[in-house]
Amino acid sequence: MSVVAITPDSEADRAGLRVGDTLTEVQGKVAGEESQQVLSRLKPGDMLSIKVRSRRGGEHELKWKVAGRQETSYEVKDLDQVTAEQRAHRAAWLKGEAETYGITASGITGK
Repeated sequence: MSVVAITPDSEADRAGLRVGDTLTEVQGKVAGEESQQVLSRLKPGDMLSIKVRSRRGGEHELKWKVAGRQETSYEVKDLDQVTAEQRAHRAAWLKGEAETYGITASGITGK
């Protein structure tokens, strides 16, 4: 797991976490697929302990109290008058099977 963004002046920033660092341990366990679940269960006030390998090569442990979390969630809802074609396109899109479309000066084109 690589760090792709840090909120400036956050607890993580003050603890020394940097963009480009690679998490090697989360809460004492080797970082992997379940690490995201471990992180998602943390609440404000919980202590987070991670080991990171910096982009410069050194490995070190960081600890800080979780101050808060910012999550974005989306919900897909049907509109009142949706055609069968639109439902099929949405189902394919959610599966990653739909064509994507771009808007050009001359209209909408498939990509």
